[in-house]
Amino acid sequence: MTCNCDKPCGSYSTGELNFQTEEVCNGQTIQIYKSFTECDPTITLQLSNFGTCPFTFVVKQNKQEQIIQINPNQGLNAAFDCVKAMKVRCSNSGGENTCAVSVRFQIHGCISCCN
Repeated sequence: MTCNCDKPCGSYSTGELNFQTEEVCNGQTIQIYKSFTECDPTITLQLSNFGTCPFTFVVKQNKQEQIIQINPNQGLNAAFDCVKAMKVRCSNSGGENTCAVSVRFQIHGCISCCN
């Protein structure tokens, strides 16, 4: 796990973190994670769409950005290295449709980098 530095120092892993929300589908963006250390971590996650409209999961990594559409009653189980940020963009279908997101994730990373 050496995405932004040659020698990581002070490794850590969090317990499982949970996040769940249910809102009207009006195109909003929901920030799930933003990097808080010098060395960007690896994140393992389970993401579920239990709503009635699709949403887009966006993960910004050290050298790329991945965009994955998650339809209703679908999910994603994955691990991503060098994560800078993760967010969900709900569709803009309005009406009585709901953007319902459930996320479980764990962070594995380095507190700082040594030169």
